[in-house]
Amino acid sequence: MSSRPLRGKGEDVTRIELVRSGGFAGMSLRSAVDTSSPDDPDAAWFAQALEDLDPGALDGLAASPPGAGGPDRFRYDLAVDRDGRRHEVSFAETELPEALRPVVDRLVERARTRPDDSRPSR
Repeated sequence: MSSRPLRGKGEDVTRIELVRSGGFAGMSLRSAVDTSSPDDPDAAWFAQALEDLDPGALDGLAASPPGAGGPDRFRYDLAVDRDGRRHEVSFAETELPEALRPVVDRLVERARTRPDDSRPSR
């Protein structure tokens, strides 16, 4: 995945996707949310969470290649589609920035509780 910042002022995020792989069992979880969907009760939460996120908090993460993470650790691939462009960041479990943790945790919870969100729609 490429390493670019997730957002900039004034940009509307329309889709967020997360793939978490690895871990003890080596299973993958997938989750996606369309922040413009009026039918998704989480859409507004994700839109606000990314709006509140300081883009500078991710600069170091986006500028460096993801670490290996270690045995039985998770690896995350996060993609944000907005304004016709796809922005992607990859990181190991140990590199998860605290500022991004609520977004990642909520996406993981969605994958566990809403299996229909597991497949990217295209």
